[in-house]
Amino acid sequence: MDAPGFVIGNVAKGRDFWDREHEVHAIWQALEKGSVLLKAPRRFGKTSIMYSVYENPAPGFKTIFLDTEGMGEPQDFISALITKILSDSIIRKKAVSLVKQLSGLFEKIEEIGFADARIKLKEKVGVHWQEQGTDLIKRVSEYEGKVLFVVDELPMLIQNIAKKSGADAACEFLNWFRALRQMPEMGGVRWLAGGSIGIEHVLNMVNAGVKTINDFAMIRIGPFPDNVAGKYIRELLMNEGKLKKISPVVIKD
Repeated sequence: MDAPGFVIGNVAKGRDFWDREHEVHAIWQALEKGSVLLKAPRRFGKTSIMYSVYENPAPGFKTIFLDTEGMGEPQDFISALITKILSDSIIRKKAVSLVKQLSGLFEKIEEIGFADARIKLKEKVGVHWQEQGTDLIKRVSEYEGKVLFVVDELPMLIQNIAKKSGADAACEFLNWFRALRQMPEMGGVRWLAGGSIGIEHVLNMVNAGVKTINDFAMIRIGPFPDNVAGKYIRELLMNEGKLKKISPVVIKD
């Protein structure tokens, strides 16, 4: 493994993504059977792990990454999903009828760009976001193989919906999202979700209860074991040219 560099607050990629093989393996094992929710305190590397899963899909999986931190309505989530899916030329072929339903918006998508398309989509989705979202994922499930949606900051999305539209709106989204995951015809679609705030805290805030997420396989992300942490620090300092300045007593492998 190449020596890592300092990464603070950003996603650790490539050589900077250090020794999370066990967690990544556990995630892929769980995704064979269902969807996964990652749990960990802040700064434990959840997003880096999720991004590694996204960038290195298991055989037979197609991955799509979605950061929901800045979203405040279910319509934001659905419109972002649509633009992400339809930006993929392979999956896009499976959503032809949906494109037609959206009044030909995507006939000129290359001209208007996906940022503008997402804004227009949100207007078109409107109050029918549940039907549009369900229809979209049904068509994605027709893809030969499994499609994994990696959703970062899901708790933040729920919290933002509650702040903007009330707890009932947040619960409505949670119940729809769970029902979507439970539909038999969605067998080829998986979800990997996580966030920087605790999901239980958000569920309590909107009076939703854990029933809305009890279908997820929960995987906890902990700190590095002592031996791994020692090796990581040693390699980090060596890469930065500072290892000789640190007493060997301070770092234990």
